Amino acid sequence: MKDTALSRRGFLVGAGLFAGAVAAEAMGATVGASASAEEVEAGGKATQFTLPIEPVTPPESWDEETDVVVCGTGGSGGAAIVGALEAGAKVIGLEKNAIWGGNLQFSGVWGDPLATVPEIAVQNYRLWQTPYAKKNPRVVSILAQRAAEDLNWILSMRQYNFDPYYLQYGCFHPIPADPSIPAEYGGRFFANCLQGRAKALGGDIRYSTPCVALVQEAGGTVVGVKARDLESGREYFIKAKSVVFGVGGWTANRDMLEYYMHEDCSYEITDMCRYMGLPGATGDGARMAKGVGARLMSMNEVDYYDGGVEIPGTPNGPRSFYAGANQLNRQSSLSVNKLGKRFMDESATGGDSFGYQARMKAMQPDATTFTILDSTCITAEQVNAVFMPTACEVPRVWFDDDVKEQIASGIIMKAETPEELAEKMGVPVDTFVATLNEYNAACDAGEDTMFYKPAFYLHALRTPPYYATKGVGNSLMTCLGGVAYDENLNAIRPDGYPIEGLYVCGETASYITGVAKTIQSGRYAGQNAAAHALA
Repeated sequence: MKDTALSRRGFLVGAGLFAGAVAAEAMGATVGASASAEEVEAGGKATQFTLPIEPVTPPESWDEETDVVVCGTGGSGGAAIVGALEAGAKVIGLEKNAIWGGNLQFSGVWGDPLATVPEIAVQNYRLWQTPYAKKNPRVVSILAQRAAEDLNWILSMRQYNFDPYYLQYGCFHPIPADPSIPAEYGGRFFANCLQGRAKALGGDIRYSTPCVALVQEAGGTVVGVKARDLESGREYFIKAKSVVFGVGGWTANRDMLEYYMHEDCSYEITDMCRYMGLPGATGDGARMAKGVGARLMSMNEVDYYDGGVEIPGTPNGPRSFYAGANQLNRQSSLSVNKLGKRFMDESATGGDSFGYQARMKAMQPDATTFTILDSTCITAEQVNAVFMPTACEVPRVWFDDDVKEQIASGIIMKAETPEELAEKMGVPVDTFVATLNEYNAACDAGEDTMFYKPAFYLHALRTPPYYATKGVGNSLMTCLGGVAYDENLNAIRPDGYPIEGLYVCGETASYITGVAKTIQSGRYAGQNAAAHALA
């Protein structure tokens, strides 16, 4: 029976948001993870979109002056704004997009956000130390110890969640380990909380206004920014004692991907990956930091998941990634390639769980694979019962409606016999039928002698109708490389010394990704930036 095994979901109960969300980040494929932590020498072609953005010298007269400028309002930037304001600093926030929240607005959160356990600091320290992590270990320790405090801090802002019914607007919802957990705790909940708190504290937030250059004195200190109002075209200078970059990564910058990716993964990343996020993640922060002398590290490393199903009419992005057909495609059922052959343990989880699946699928002919199901595992209720999914596999609230629509449109293929399904998939019929029969026999025996899939996930497929989803390529989720930093999240030079006045957090910083870590790092950077400005 299913309840006799320790399921992935059961393992995560009680771990808490600041444990659960950290572990989630480790699930993507870490490309280039064997490389040195030192900055990677790029091998691609340099373009205007890859070169450092050089700083400007201080103007004769400044247009404005403040204590702290925070660039970005996503998970890290938003938390930095609030952290600096609460520390007593005057803050100007610059946001490239027209709205608050960045990718946090479209992020899912899993785990129990209300759970508190005595060992939370130890749990978080270990989770931050993922197998491939190249983070500053002192920052890891500091933020792990602050996890419970930071969790209570952001949950104390829940009164600012002005949009408790955001689920109906097509954004993510959390993936709780326990169905009784309130469904409001998704990424947008945290964005709303931070935005509301920033407004209540009098933060000066300017939208459609990116930082276009850092202002640096001759001695190397960063003393402000040059901003541009995208609506009017006006450029102006803001003097500040501290600048915080929480502007995200560079996964939307195709030139940077091609510039930094090594040949051994260029096909998987630059040819077969679809970026899932807002278009503003173009690496401005890393390029400007590089311009003032900061060290960049691990720039050849990104996270990607299996790309899943292309859905006409739905742009590549969060809603497509979590569409019903894509979630079916990620289940632990039988997977075959274009040759009709099985090629992996479909339930494989570990330090880079979904990343393993993404790599295996990318290795197949034309990076094309199919997930096979039948009438016993096609609804959300059945999927949850049969496969015990977690994180990105868990059916969303729109799952059943999506599946019905996508079966009707043919995006999800349906057939009454395995032979008919093979023809619709375009795979060799005899090979596919033999593969399905071998798989069912392994399910009956409770032993997978080919790929050693655990018996818990061996579910025979014999009850028509049969279904198949077709996945092509991968989904590029986040970059792991970024600006190197010290224990205060000060950007550092290649010699390890800090660049005075410049702080980094979230994806702008090396190896700080995921909802929990971006928020924590943002608050910490904002507090440190304020302390520097007010000293």
